[in-house]
Amino acid sequence: MKRVVSIILVMVMVFSFAPVAFAASDEANAAAEGLYDLGLFQGTGTDANGNPIFDLDRAPTRHEAVTMLVRLLGKDAEAKAGDWDIPFTDVAAWAKPYVGYAYANGLTSGTSATTYSGNQPVTATQYITFVLRALGYDSNRDFQWNKAWELADEIGLTDGRYNAENNKNFLRGDVAIISYNSLSCEKAVNIFENIPAETEEQKAHFAIMNEYWDTRIDIPDYSRGLTLTWDEARALVGQDIDTVKRYVRTLEDCLYYYCAAGFTQPDGDLKYNVGDYTWHFNYSPQVVFERSEGNCGGNAALLVYLLDGDYDEVGYVSKRSPLGQGGHVTNYIKEGNIYYVFDFNQFVNDHSKGIYLHTGTNLNETVIDFFDIDDPEEDNPTMMAYTYTGCLGGDAPQKWSVTDPVSYLIEGYAESVNIVYETPEEGYVYEFIEVSQDVLDKIEEMRNQR
Repeated sequence: MKRVVSIILVMVMVFSFAPVAFAASDEANAAAEGLYDLGLFQGTGTDANGNPIFDLDRAPTRHEAVTMLVRLLGKDAEAKAGDWDIPFTDVAAWAKPYVGYAYANGLTSGTSATTYSGNQPVTATQYITFVLRALGYDSNRDFQWNKAWELADEIGLTDGRYNAENNKNFLRGDVAIISYNSLSCEKAVNIFENIPAETEEQKAHFAIMNEYWDTRIDIPDYSRGLTLTWDEARALVGQDIDTVKRYVRTLEDCLYYYCAAGFTQPDGDLKYNVGDYTWHFNYSPQVVFERSEGNCGGNAALLVYLLDGDYDEVGYVSKRSPLGQGGHVTNYIKEGNIYYVFDFNQFVNDHSKGIYLHTGTNLNETVIDFFDIDDPEEDNPTMMAYTYTGCLGGDAPQKWSVTDPVSYLIEGYAESVNIVYETPEEGYVYEFIEVSQDVLDKIEEMRNQR
């Protein structure tokens, strides 16, 4: 705790150099006064009445911030005596010892592989990164430095006010607020410090997955790749869903985690009968996560929840087969201009089967290829298909009957739905309908039953 307080003290004392932007808020003043009362915020001087001047409307440069950081840590002499090897080519000569020391000790990083941007004002994400590191979080594992507010929001360090749009509008008042919050927010816990012993079931599952990783699973080399090791994936088993989400960042990570957790797939989906029609839907991500068990839409929903925010798009793909043959729900992701359409349910059922991955630059064409819609001899033909995003609470319910080829979707999903394929000549079309709150409540109740 002493190290955390010391670094927070450093961080809140260094910000006193740039020009005034606008008057500090009551919240910022209150935070500064609270820190001052704790001896953690000294201000830049006093007014005529002896009251501290906090200069909450000012911002520093990165050079100034890191220099003050090292000096107030009592490492000025050590920094100057060191022969620091840093990858940044734009560090001022006078600041190099301080940047070198801070970089070598994991207290700062660059804005790219070769730049430090020391003359730039400190941004929200840069300051939040400093504080997160002080709290024990690792920017190579726990969060992305250029989106540090995401983890900060999650642990209560910030409250959602910082984002890419206002990242540069950052003042000492923000520093005071964040620093004050750091005293009570969630501190880092190293869940990978003690890796549990590998079970015989995990060994068997991993052996199968590993055998077919480069063949049947066969994720392209241009995909993002693994950020987890197998041991780390196993360490996530038993953690809460948001901790798993924090560390599972790629499609490949999901494969490792699903394998380590021993996911299985029960038969059938959830059904709620209303007259001659039935609403079809699946369990919520939380329930699937707790059970390590989900049917097609449930597994798809958990994957959407875990990877939300990690790719440009993360969504669902849904199809309906001929009357009496049901349907299927799976996933797609988009990164850059590439769409990945895949079926995790195959992998859950048998790790040797892969995920039936298809890629392409056009989502609809990739889905059509994935479902073999153009194949007239397909055993389970696709009569209609659509994709949709959002729905972090579970897959989109559909209403149909065994005698009506129309699939009915809730009107509230209309804006996020992309119709890929219909066969209107045979009556297979989608229609959006208004649904009573009683029905919505019942669906929500059923999908969250433990």
